[in-house]
Amino acid sequence: MLARWRANSSNVKKTAILAEQLSALPSQNEEFFKLSAGVLANKLRAVANGSLPDDEAEALLGYAIDEDLQSQHMTTQDRSALLPALAEVRLDTLQIEASRRSGQAHDPEPRAAILATAPEEAGPASPTKAMGARNRIRLSGLVERFEKENDDLAARTVREHSVAIRMFSEFLGGDFYLDQITDDHVIAYKNALVELPSSYTKRFKGATLPQAIELNKALARPYAPLDKKTINDKWLMHLSTILGWAVRQKFMPANPAQGVKVKAKKVDGDTTRAIFTPDQLAKIFESDLFSEPTWGTRQWAILLTLLTAARPSSELRLATADRVYKENGHWVIDLNTATKNRRSKRLVPLHDDLINLGFLKHVEAANRRSDKRLLPDWVTDDNINRWINRTFLPGLGVKTEDNDFYTFRHTMKATMTRGGAPEAAMRLIMGHEDQSSAGRYLIDQTGSMIGQMHDAINRAHFPAVRCNARVRTAEATLGQSFNINRHAASLFRKYR
Repeated sequence: MLARWRANSSNVKKTAILAEQLSALPSQNEEFFKLSAGVLANKLRAVANGSLPDDEAEALLGYAIDEDLQSQHMTTQDRSALLPALAEVRLDTLQIEASRRSGQAHDPEPRAAILATAPEEAGPASPTKAMGARNRIRLSGLVERFEKENDDLAARTVREHSVAIRMFSEFLGGDFYLDQITDDHVIAYKNALVELPSSYTKRFKGATLPQAIELNKALARPYAPLDKKTINDKWLMHLSTILGWAVRQKFMPANPAQGVKVKAKKVDGDTTRAIFTPDQLAKIFESDLFSEPTWGTRQWAILLTLLTAARPSSELRLATADRVYKENGHWVIDLNTATKNRRSKRLVPLHDDLINLGFLKHVEAANRRSDKRLLPDWVTDDNINRWINRTFLPGLGVKTEDNDFYTFRHTMKATMTRGGAPEAAMRLIMGHEDQSSAGRYLIDQTGSMIGQMHDAINRAHFPAVRCNARVRTAEATLGQSFNINRHAASLFRKYR
């Protein structure tokens, strides 16, 4: 059957082959089931919502309607009504088969309208029944409701919420009612994420999450799976956040995703996030990238992430030059317009090394552009991230399983802590505290919080960065005085 499927190019013929599978699910070849289950489910959903062409719908389910009409099981002969109803039933059949093949102890509850059970006799109500039918909603309707109530979220977070629910639905094999989701479903999903290749929608276009896992396993050189930190801090966290909200809205009795995490590797017995070592920072800031005569988006993206501890994709990518100014005698970068998160709206004083490296000249140049963006070449969420994580850091030999672009931000926090910076000031710098309310408790002699934040951020000392700052200052001075060429400047750098 698998060979016939691959050999046929006609959608109708392929659909007919799917129909054969549907008629004998328990006996079907495991490989064919894994590869075709998602396609089959999508076809059935299309029949159910009326979007599949009539000839394909008939090829998929027509035989079953003919059989039932002959046996007089159907109460109507209107095929346009029978096809969607039967598609819903077959979706339930497919879901049950997938559940059994994955070793689930209990079959999922049927969701097709014509399979709805009659009301039970009066008795103790289960938590689900007690919530009432009016509150029974599916996964697909959850994100929109959640976002309407939480309309202050950043656009990136909104997108990730939608993707998190889509991924979970793909794993489940259907659009479950919330009260059907169990602890076992979430645990199995967590285990699947450990095997899921990163960027699976791009690498296996059209494949569902379970299909991508199987297709990746079949490759001679499989793609690397998702990072465990990404699984925990993004996909499982988003799922738990949304399901937790659903519990508070009485859409489901409990949050099955609460506390579910992949066991991540610990460092020296604790769970502290990885930071760059002094040797790694030296390799980074003594690399050819930082020896280039003119610095652009790549250099300043790295330096700003380190020396301001700003979140690169959600904050720095959108920062504009007109938001760099003096506040209470200190240069700051204003991140109030670069993020929608209330606690992330903040002023961050510029580190002295950042100024010594010539950042203010970069700001002047950016102000002359129409868009005023500080990092104009950062055109998408991913292009700078991807280059740093996949090309720059590995090329220097400093990339590990535990570090990435965001490690610059974590390194700044750890270095401020070692330098004795006050916790309150660090929380304001990192965007972990709302400056509009907490800031009034952090007052320096000028009557503002900026002075103490400036002191805190400059308690972080990075010798590799500071050395680079001295070299650039010397190069600028020598270049102006003696008009030296770049070769001489590079020699100065080499033998400093």
